[in-house]
Amino acid sequence: METRMVKIRSTVAKTTEIYAPAYGIKREFPGKGAVQMLPFETVEQLLWDNGFQYMIKTGQLYIDDMQTKIDLGLESPDAKVPTNIKVLTPEQILTLLKVRSFDDFKKEMDTVSLEQVNEVVKYAVEHNLIDNEKVNYLKERSGKDVIAMIARKRLEADAEKANAGKEEKKPEGVFSPR
Repeated sequence: METRMVKIRSTVAKTTEIYAPAYGIKREFPGKGAVQMLPFETVEQLLWDNGFQYMIKTGQLYIDDMQTKIDLGLESPDAKVPTNIKVLTPEQILTLLKVRSFDDFKKEMDTVSLEQVNEVVKYAVEHNLIDNEKVNYLKERSGKDVIAMIARKRLEADAEKANAGKEEKKPEGVFSPR
């Protein structure tokens, strides 16, 4: 009999680790998009571990297969699309930030985890997307000020440009240890 495997994907940029010695599991996800395969029975047992359960329910670790999520009790049996655990794609984030009305944006953001809200904040900063109503809501939800983060990013870029052509000159006869 073939062992049923579950594909688990990291949705966060930081390194994430599953460490459960009781189940003989130590898996590392080095960054966003990293994938690990685990036996279905092991994932069932790991869901009793608060740390693993938290990473799954907040979307830090994500199971793409809908039937597997239903079988693990993470989604309701009649669900066709994820309702309990949502992970937004970059395309969905872009649409939410640029196209959707504020009411639609707020309604969608109210259904995702704080981890996903932080991903939306990160995307908005990386792409310089500022819609006052939306970024104020993101600030309220995440505590992160998108406008200030974009301003800081621009200041850093300007400082790098200003310093790019300058070489650090050291006075003659002065040596610094390495």
